[in-house]
Amino acid sequence: MENARIASDLGTLLGSETLCDLSFDHDAIDAYIDANVDHSDMGFASSLTGQIALVEFTQSDMSDSARRAHCRAIAATARQHGFID
Repeated sequence: MENARIASDLGTLLGSETLCDLSFDHDAIDAYIDANVDHSDMGFASSLTGQIALVEFTQSDMSDSARRAHCRAIAATARQHGFID
C-alpha cells in the first residue's frame, strides 16, 4: 500500500514538471526511489506511469489561479525532497 501512495505522490510531482516550468534533478529522483520504494513491487512503475498520465491529462483544464497554486505546492515539495534547488 505504501508503494501506491509513493507512486501517486511522485507521479503528481513528475507529471507537473513541464506545467510548472521546473527541471528536476534526475539523480535526486533516483535516490528518492531507491530509498522509498519496495523494489519487489512489480506494479510500482505502471502505477507511477498511470499517475503521471492522469496528472498531465487533468492539467489542460486548470485555471490560471489553480495552476499557480498547484505549481507553488509542487515546487515546495520538490525543493523539500531535493529535486530542485
